Amino acid sequence: MIVRIIARLFLISFGYFLAAVTAGTTFSAALAVSVASGISLLEALFVGIPLGAVFGFIAIAPSAIIIVFAELFRLRSWIFYAIVGALTALGSWTLFELPIFREIVIEFVWISEQGLFREISQDLGDAFRQIINGNRALLVISATGLAGGLAYWVVAGNSAGSAFHISGNDEDD
Repeated sequence: MIVRIIARLFLISFGYFLAAVTAGTTFSAALAVSVASGISLLEALFVGIPLGAVFGFIAIAPSAIIIVFAELFRLRSWIFYAIVGALTALGSWTLFELPIFREIVIEFVWISEQGLFREISQDLGDAFRQIINGNRALLVISATGLAGGLAYWVVAGNSAGSAFHISGNDEDD
């Protein structure tokens, strides 16, 4: 039983990590298509993946509560994880509206604009500002959360509660 719980915790951690990377990649895709200057997805990943990590960090507390709830009640529906992912991303976006989080992300974009990838980063910074200041912010953030929720479901959500399922024959644990 202990081994199954430890293995499950590892799977949950890996699933959350993959969900954050997927959310960052989805945000990168939104950056790449929002700019008319022809920035490639690979160039957009330069900003999108670190932002996925930042938003993953911001969303860790509500996500942990949802994961515990899903594990206890063995919720395995992909629709549940997609909807909850989108709602968690939108909730985290409201935290982004706090000045400290907004300054961290904008500072990251500004530093990347001054550095080695200056010409790429300036276009990406413009795309980032278009998204966060435009009317598409909620749509893009919902899409990132939905993609992250589905990625989590693929790795860990589709077997939620399996570490706590007690079968009749459990002598080997």
